[in-house]
Amino acid sequence: QAWPEDMDVLLEMVLLQALHRSVKDEALPLPSSQLWSQHLQQQRPAGVSLDVKKSSHKKLSTFLKAYSGGKGSKADLLSVKEDKHSGEVVVTGVRREEPLYAEYRPYRNALTAAAVEGGTGTATTAPSTSGRSLASLPELAIDEVVKPGRELR
Repeated sequence: QAWPEDMDVLLEMVLLQALHRSVKDEALPLPSSQLWSQHLQQQRPAGVSLDVKKSSHKKLSTFLKAYSGGKGSKADLLSVKEDKHSGEVVVTGVRREEPLYAEYRPYRNALTAAAVEGGTGTATTAPSTSGRSLASLPELAIDEVVKPGRELR
């Protein structure tokens, strides 16, 4: 799978992936820090790092507000509010009927960072858009090597 180079596009893709795969309505309201660490980071493509500061938004709160239907927003996907005491943005709702959400097709979970770090990701389940499948690559074998201690030399 070829992942987007543009951080704005990548963040939007990961947000939609997380909303489809891991963010449930029962878990709302959800503080932005928890959304970032438990959902967005877990649903990012394996081998790809997310950095809001490298996007045009610069801050997670600005990124989330861009999807809340306010002035200059991309979509009316999220309901957000700012916590009076901590100042943290809290996601209070997801509009799953929004066209941006409804038209998004999630990528396979085997390609997410959480699946690879958890050891459940496999190269054979990965889709290919470049015409070359990951299944055609040689399989990686890992051997455990132990260095003998002094008593065995």
